[in-house]
Amino acid sequence: MKARARHLLITVFIFSLILIHIYRRTVIKADLVTPAQFPPNKGIFLVETTDTLEPTSLTLCAVESAARIYPDRPIFFYMGGLRKWNNPQEKHISHDLQVLTSLANVYIQPFDLEEILKDSPLLPWYLKVNPATEKFWTHVSSDASRLALVWKYGGIYFDTDVISIRPIPEEEFLVCAYTMTHTSNGIFGFNQFQPFLWDCMKEFAVNYKGQQWGYQGPQLVTRVLQRLGQLPKMDSGGGDSKFYNFSYLHPHRFYPIPPHSWEKFFEPWDPKYTFVGSYGLHFFNFMNYKKSKMIIGSNSLAERLYRQHCPNIYSREKEFSKLK
Repeated sequence: MKARARHLLITVFIFSLILIHIYRRTVIKADLVTPAQFPPNKGIFLVETTDTLEPTSLTLCAVESAARIYPDRPIFFYMGGLRKWNNPQEKHISHDLQVLTSLANVYIQPFDLEEILKDSPLLPWYLKVNPATEKFWTHVSSDASRLALVWKYGGIYFDTDVISIRPIPEEEFLVCAYTMTHTSNGIFGFNQFQPFLWDCMKEFAVNYKGQQWGYQGPQLVTRVLQRLGQLPKMDSGGGDSKFYNFSYLHPHRFYPIPPHSWEKFFEPWDPKYTFVGSYGLHFFNFMNYKKSKMIIGSNSLAERLYRQHCPNIYSREKEFSKLK
């Protein structure tokens, strides 16, 4: 009996050591590798401005899908929940993020807005604004950071509700929004120090209207573009255009499902949705008032996308579903 107890204790001890070893190896790679350590125009940026350390499965899928579609480019995932840590590289991450740290080209960063906006026209604005009184601070801070990050380092910005399905061939591009007349700021790519982004940041700071949702985001990008000339006219044919020396992508590249049809992501998959010619799919998370989620076994379009483009997250969700 004593021998069995001793054997059990030894087994538990060894298992504990294994768990501690795994836990110690699972650390944030923030500050160890930064965008400045890579050649310009290579980075892909995603931003979570809230304080959560447990991002939604859609956010995790967005990061993983980008890492898989762009294996030769660094993926920088900024998290507001890390900004209070004095030494993030020594902090352990949650189990929810372990699937991302297993991907070699994903680098999790603390969302330090002052540091991000440094040396840009947005820093004076940030030093004056009071986040506590801002109605849409989560969105506004995200709008500001994406402009500064791509201007400072060059590369591509993706919203955290965009699942990437194939690479974008264009180096400098803007995506036309679903309206055919407005431009999205949820996906864009530019080379380092692109003057257009500098103009966007100046417009942001000078004509700031934080109480008006979207004014600092897609509306801002559209306003600055219109100063350069008449926007390309988009038709249902799906062709891209050239505008001011960069590509102006058709809505079907990322918005083949328009915002008013966002529920289709969570409905049974229809084989007609092949998304040939699309580079990614925007889930319109801000419109998801029902808080719909991908459900294992639902055969929804969302589940199919997870299974194909973020298999690590899908496997994790599948394991979680067995525990419920």
